[in-house]
Amino acid sequence: MNRHLAIATILLATAAPLVAAPQASGGKAGSALRATHLLTLSLVLAGNEGAAGSQTLSAATAKAIQDIKDFLPYSRYDQVDTAVLRTSNLNFSRAELQGPDGRYVARFQYTLEEGGRKLHFSKFELARVTEAFPSPGRKTGEDDDATPKQPSHSREVISTSFSLDEGETIVVGTSRLNGSGKAVVLVLTALPQR
Repeated sequence: MNRHLAIATILLATAAPLVAAPQASGGKAGSALRATHLLTLSLVLAGNEGAAGSQTLSAATAKAIQDIKDFLPYSRYDQVDTAVLRTSNLNFSRAELQGPDGRYVARFQYTLEEGGRKLHFSKFELARVTEAFPSPGRKTGEDDDATPKQPSHSREVISTSFSLDEGETIVVGTSRLNGSGKAVVLVLTALPQR
């Protein structure tokens, strides 16, 4: 159901034109322009098991990881999930990714710099979500819809800020998986405007 909602949101947002908003007082020229950008978030599993190399990675993701490979203690990289979303610089954005150990949620907002060709993310967060479970004392599988749920919890695993140009792909950050000798790597691409 969430995937269908995400696809519908992407389709609606794709049709959104660039819209000029009133400029904020005292702001830089062009800072109040609303612009949409197509972003790709890729969640990659890094480890040392299996043959060395980058398996199942897109060309842009493989290049971004190759650029920082000397700083990471891993020899194998496998793409686990990808989200493609059209976002606006004036809105908070959220994307869900399925990782090797559960669900992750990315939250971010960006502003435009250098005439709208550079995206500045003042706060970019990736959190690991712990699913809601039935309340203690209730049997699972028996009338699950009526069973009260404890709220989901999230644990921030990446929190950073950065800038990137349209058309650029970067590694946002990495987070080690508990005791496994593996890590998740988050890669972001800002696709160029046409």
